[in-house]
Amino acid sequence: MKTRRLLLLNFRTTLKESAMVFVVMAALLFYGLSSFSAGFPDLISRDLVQVYFLTLMMITGYTVTVSLYFASFLRRKTSRFYHLYLILPEEPHHLFLLEMLPALTMSLLLMWAVGLGLYGKLPSAPASWLLLPMVGSGLFTLGFGLLSSALMLQVSNVRALSAVLFLLIFVLVRIPRYIIQAAVKGELPLDLTTAILTATSFILALVGFLALKRVDPERVLLSS
Repeated sequence: MKTRRLLLLNFRTTLKESAMVFVVMAALLFYGLSSFSAGFPDLISRDLVQVYFLTLMMITGYTVTVSLYFASFLRRKTSRFYHLYLILPEEPHHLFLLEMLPALTMSLLLMWAVGLGLYGKLPSAPASWLLLPMVGSGLFTLGFGLLSSALMLQVSNVRALSAVLFLLIFVLVRIPRYIIQAAVKGELPLDLTTAILTATSFILALVGFLALKRVDPERVLLSS
């Protein structure tokens, strides 16, 4: 199986199935921009910009990954498509990673586009303020995508897990508004929050790669 051909096929399939993403993204941006416009430009500080942008971009990456990847994943798993990967000469985790690559790439691009778009609305924030949110949210999105894929490959009740991940979106999109409100009241330790989110992103990325590499073929077969 040629890697280039598999990637092209996955990109085409992902683009065809991406309509839901843009509907969900519209809701996400509505919440994000409404909280952004609720006094945010008057509260410019490095700590607030970093924790707000990091949170919003992490939620964007989560939303796009869930919306874009797991609908097609569910169909393929129930049709036992992934059994094919286990009998091919390539390493299974390489094939699983190649399949996720289009969705992860689009998630990263859309997530960074949201961050850059909102950054453009800031009157005088240095570009260096955006570096940590870009890196942290990228690692979070990669880690979440890989870890959740590894879990869903090996669990039987994948429909319930997919539903929980999707419904969680509508809870997470409220967090940026909370950050603004808490920052105004001085109730949110911004430095600590940024450190926790960044450390979580690094750990999640590492765990995600290890989890996908150690997917148990027997569990994949039994869970289908």
